[in-house]
Amino acid sequence: MGLRRVKQITKQMKLSFMTFACPEWNALDVVDGALTYGFDGVELRVEGGHKHGLELDTPTEKRRNIGARFADAGLELPCLATSLRFAKGGDAGREECERALRLMDLADDAGSLALRVFGGEPENGGDEDAISWAIENLQSLTDEAEARGVALWFETHDFFRLGRDTAAVIRGVNHPAVRCNWDVMHPQENGEEFAQTKEYLDGIISHTHFHDAKSADPATICAFGEGNLPLLEMLRWLQDEQKFNGFLSAEYFGDALGASPDESLPLWADGCRDLLRQLRS
Repeated sequence: MGLRRVKQITKQMKLSFMTFACPEWNALDVVDGALTYGFDGVELRVEGGHKHGLELDTPTEKRRNIGARFADAGLELPCLATSLRFAKGGDAGREECERALRLMDLADDAGSLALRVFGGEPENGGDEDAISWAIENLQSLTDEAEARGVALWFETHDFFRLGRDTAAVIRGVNHPAVRCNWDVMHPQENGEEFAQTKEYLDGIISHTHFHDAKSADPATICAFGEGNLPLLEMLRWLQDEQKFNGFLSAEYFGDALGASPDESLPLWADGCRDLLRQLRS
């Protein structure tokens, strides 16, 4: 790792990364990497085989110790990235909600304020079923989420990759514990104009996965400026109209931005800081 970078230049938006960037790093390595490259927080991906050590089978004391390592370093855990998928009916939906409760306890123990969740691709049923199942399941969790202080951030992803469908779920649930994780790639690379996305997601975004890309394929995530997303326009909308003070979070896979975390993390962070500087100029 290189010299530690000064943290980002704006108080309005913060930088984080998901541990897909460094799946082999243990918790201490993740903390050190985040500090080295000037990040404000980390998304720990759980149930993904990453080496940070925070999982459902982690004992309570160890969960709290891992969370304390980040807190003591001045790093936030904005959310735990889960693979929960709520567009399921019947027993499958109830089982997913039971797992969500256990993951909320994990987040609470570690000091994280949210879970990143999906709708997924419904195995049976049409569009209306998928949306209604997601609404029903999420609504069943809102009281418990509020009691724990752990929100559910529903991502523009899979069947719900458009802002239109994500917003239909979140506005259908109509509870402050259920908000949007806007992956900026998915709506635009799947045919939804940014002007439409802005209307759909207005006022409901709590977190972002922020990256450039050349297509709807996650394998085409690339360095800022090499793809076709209107990144400055997105940031300006977040800053000026949404008054967004949450995280711009790096989610990328494999060697998309470099052969190692020590190559990819500074590439993403420095590129993001450059965009923020352009936004202010």
